[in-house]
Amino acid sequence: MHINYYPKVKRWSILLLGLISIQLSSFAQQISGGIKLNPSFSTIYSKSLKDNYAVQKNKDPKVTNYNVSSRHRFSFGFGGFAEYAVNDKISVLGEPTLNFFRSNIHLNYHYMDLDSLGNGNSVRIASENTVKLTHFNLTISGRYTMGLLRKYFVLGGPSITITSRPKINTKETLYLSDYIMDLVETTEETGYSGKATLDNFKKFKIGFMLGAGKRFDVFRRDMFVDIRYTYFFNKSPLYTSNAEFDDAVLLGGVFSETGKRSVEKENSDKKIQDFRMGLFTFSVRYTLYKK
Repeated sequence: MHINYYPKVKRWSILLLGLISIQLSSFAQQISGGIKLNPSFSTIYSKSLKDNYAVQKNKDPKVTNYNVSSRHRFSFGFGGFAEYAVNDKISVLGEPTLNFFRSNIHLNYHYMDLDSLGNGNSVRIASENTVKLTHFNLTISGRYTMGLLRKYFVLGGPSITITSRPKINTKETLYLSDYIMDLVETTEETGYSGKATLDNFKKFKIGFMLGAGKRFDVFRRDMFVDIRYTYFFNKSPLYTSNAEFDDAVLLGGVFSETGKRSVEKENSDKKIQDFRMGLFTFSVRYTLYKK
């Protein structure tokens, strides 16, 4: 007797296809894109430079201050983004942006030479060095959405940056003071300044970004706002081969080839080539396309 299994197989096939369709429908698979703004606070810093200054300070008890501090400055960037939603919670983002980076590096030196009666003199130098550069950044990140309303999210991923050559603008003030019985008798101020292109700087950077944010509904479109930090792994020297810059400034000469070598020599030739960029970014993305 011949038994026809075809109707039964057909029913199972239809059921299986139905289950696959239901499963696939649970994946959003939406592609969206739009514009992006990158207001941020940026910095560039070196641990070796700070260590070199500390060594020199400890060598002479008359040097009361010799330090370096890197300060964040407001920066800005803009670009676009493309997003692929794997499902309702997970998506992949690509964000190409053009950014205008700036940071301040403050150098301070104070030498005090007084006798037992408080008579003598002091030398103080305050140096403000503003570093600016333009960089193209591409961040590829994964985003995970949380909560019942799916408004809050965390994200993270690798970041690739290509920079222009940084430019430095140095402004310094030299204070020469005379003391009588621990009181300042006279103070003479002299200003110094210099500008240069820091042509010894590695342009290619690889970093990692972490952040968290919230989604808003603005004019019936999605707007994503997040705060993120990008840590760059690459270290780099930061100095100019322009000899005129070293002649024009005092402490800022450490950003010249001659001045850098002089500071390194004072600390057993410990190289100052570990400058690293850092970015705190307030990222705003507005969706213009969604399919």
